[in-house]
Parts: sequence; C-alpha cells; structure tokens
Amino acid sequence: MFGDYLDPLVADGRYRLVFIDERSQGRSDRSAAPHTWTIERMAADISDLAGSLDLSSYAVLGHSFGAFLALQHAVDFPGAAKATIVSGGVASARWLARVEDELAAFEPVELREQVASSWARETMARTEDETKKISIDQLPFHFGTPVIPRPRRLCSTHRAGTVRT
Repeated sequence: MFGDYLDPLVADGRYRLVFIDERSQGRSDRSAAPHTWTIERMAADISDLAGSLDLSSYAVLGHSFGAFLALQHAVDFPGAAKATIVSGGVASARWLARVEDELAAFEPVELREQVASSWARETMARTEDETKKISIDQLPFHFGTPVIPRPRRLCSTHRAGTVRT
C-alpha cells in the first residue's frame, strides 16, 4: 500500500518496519477459522507479533481497515504501543451511521444494488473468494469514478503485500 514512502524511516537503521497481512489475508496462512476474523482478535495479533519479535518499543500504523485494528489495539492494549497512527480510517461512528443513506442514494443507479448488497453480505462472508467479491462490489462506493474498468483490473492483478523487517 505504501510502496517505498516509508523507507526513509529505516534509512539510518534507527527504525525497522514490519508490514503485517491480517489473518487469512494477503500472504498470511489461510488456516485461521472464520470466527477469529474479528477486529479484537486481529488487534491482539499485533501485540502477539510484537511479543514474538521481542519488541520492547513499537508504534502501530493502520491504514484503511488497518486503522480500525490500530484503534482497537490502542483501546485493548493501552500503552503497549509507543504511538498509534491512523491513516485513511473512519473518523467517527457518525460516518458509519450515514452509510445506509449513502447507499440508498448511490449514483450511478445501475450500480446501486451491487454496492448495497455487498455491504449486506459482509457479515456472511466465510471464504477468501466471498470476501474478494464483496471488496470488488464495494469499489464503486469507495472510489470517485465507479464505472471505469481499472478497479476490477487492480483486484485481479493485485499482489499481496510483503513483510519486511
């Protein structure tokens, strides 16, 4: 996601970056049971990884869905991370309260059912393919030009993130 934008942080060797693919996402093992795909469990995974790496001090940066995990980690493990950085996350629960109205008024109208039904299917997804389909169906909601072919191409050619230390 961030490409090499964060590389200057490690240039002098003072810091190390660890990029995490959440459980059953990206290059992570697919054996995690679906009932463990919760924000609370994934937030605990951050502390578990920090412990496994024997990190005495660390910061958590969460982008997009990762922002939810970073915030949950800060709530569930206060003081564990030296800093919590939220990027591209939802500013408040008020935003989520408006989603239903936004979906009802979504334009272009020919994509409204696709987008609205994808949100309704979120809690029922149990496989990687189901989750990917939901993500693809939601792309028009999250991006300003919903009818261009590029988002579908991105999903079909997306390469999972790497873990670098």
